[in-house]
Amino acid sequence: MMQAPTSQTAMAYGNQYRPPYAPQAYQFQQAQRATQVQNNNKKRNKQGQAFVMGAEDANIPGEVISGTILISAYPASVLFDFGATHSFIASSFISQREIESQPLPKSLKVLTGNGVVEVSRVCSRCPIKLGGGAFRTRLLVFPTSNYDIILGMDWLTATSANIDCGQGKVSFQLPDGEFCEFVRDQNEFNAEELEKFESPVLLQGVAEQTFPRVVEEFKDVFPEELPGLPPR
Repeated sequence: MMQAPTSQTAMAYGNQYRPPYAPQAYQFQQAQRATQVQNNNKKRNKQGQAFVMGAEDANIPGEVISGTILISAYPASVLFDFGATHSFIASSFISQREIESQPLPKSLKVLTGNGVVEVSRVCSRCPIKLGGGAFRTRLLVFPTSNYDIILGMDWLTATSANIDCGQGKVSFQLPDGEFCEFVRDQNEFNAEELEKFESPVLLQGVAEQTFPRVVEEFKDVFPEELPGLPPR
């Protein structure tokens, strides 16, 4: 009888139907199964390409469900990916915001288009605000990603999530039974929350949306014709 391998392996690959944005992780129970999966991957790669790319590279409008959520009270870009069996958080995101992570009992190898990446840390109970609900979830720390957060099948299954690609939304259920919904390009923050982080790109987007309302409330202060936002 063949013995199971001592390490975990994760793989990322894509096809012509779904853009592969996230690592796809598997834990093989025996060496024979690992060999079979590798052979299957070779067949898949003849039809598609083995790589991880960003939304701007996919060039398939409406295929991606992403937006901005709050992680430990920080704005973060998120991608919902039913092709990823695990959920991930970018290592650059947690290091910049000093979010705590813990070492994994065993490292996880992630195969991407650029080679193998080793994942050795996890955020075990990361607080997330999403779709009007707040909860904690487990996120593997991934050293490179086009998104801050990738929510894969572990989270989608645990929350009984339903992805509606046509409407661009994800509906899910929290542990307390509450049903929530996240719509593509939705932002889980307001201008007051963003000002704390001094993010000029995001602040500009919020300012453009709130500018007419502010002018309407203070007509005696602003001129009738406004040139736009002040220079930086």
